[in-house]
This record gives sequence, C-alpha cells and structure tokens, in this order.
Amino acid sequence: VRDPDAETVLPNVTAEKLAMKAGTGIGTATDALDLHVAEVEAETVTGGINLIDHDRDLKISDVTPGLNLSAISGLNVTTSGAIKVDVLQGSLTQDQQVKSVLGDITLKAKTNITANNLIDSDDGQVSITATEGSITTTSVAPISATTDVTLTAKTDISTASTITTQAGN
Repeated sequence: VRDPDAETVLPNVTAEKLAMKAGTGIGTATDALDLHVAEVEAETVTGGINLIDHDRDLKISDVTPGLNLSAISGLNVTTSGAIKVDVLQGSLTQDQQVKSVLGDITLKAKTNITANNLIDSDDGQVSITATEGSITTTSVAPISATTDVTLTAKTDISTASTITTQAGN
C-alpha cells in the first residue's frame, strides 16, 4: 500500500475503521501513508508499516470483525520491516498488539499514548514518545525489544507492565 502523491499531506485514506494487508509494505520509511481514521489495523510480510494521522486521535484496534474480514489484530510485520506510527495532533491508544519480527517500532503522539497490549520487536528497538502528554502502560501491555526500549513523555510515564530488553546477537 503506497502513497500515490508523496508531495501532499492530505489524507490518502479517510474512514472510521481501516484494515490493511499487504505483501510488501504499507507506506514507506520516506513517505508514510497519510490517514484520517479513528481505528486502524494492518499487516505486511516485509517492508514495514509507516502511518501518519494528521488531525485526530488514533486507536490501534481490532476492526476486521466489524468489517467481515479475516482477522489481522493490531499492527504486524511478519518477516522484516519497521513499524512507525505518528499521530501529529491527538492521542494514540494501542488496544491490539504491535509486533515486528525484524525491525524497530516507533510510536509517537502529540498528546497521550496508552498501551493496552503487547509491543514487541523481536530484532530491534522500541521507542514510544508523547511530545506534549503522558505515556501509560497497563499490566497486560508488556514491551519487549532485543536492543533498547525508550519511553519519552513531556508529563508522566506510568507503567504497570513488564519492560524487557536483551543483548542482540
């Protein structure tokens, strides 16, 4: 899934619920897919997932049951690629897993980030940033990476989950 017009910041997709599945990437590292959606889930084999929501809150959710599609459940890169989500004007709520087998995970929001499920980079780092708000993780939201886990917030960081890092091989 690619952005057909890399020069504009207008949304490529406007919807309440969005489910995407690709073989080779959703957005690119240099040109993220521009969204205006309330809830999203996506899966790709390689190439990563790169999303920007410009003007509203975004929830990583389980939207496929309501769309009568096969389950995806969160944001997943099954073979290799990074996951990057940037919410420029609102908050990010993560209710379903965010998992990359071979790649970094970057979650960023202008206001608050709430992690309610697994965030796991099997071979990379995890970075979570709330530029003007707080980060909250619940007890069912472990964060795991083979290298670094970085949580950065302007106000508070409250974690009730396990954060695990390992030395890379």
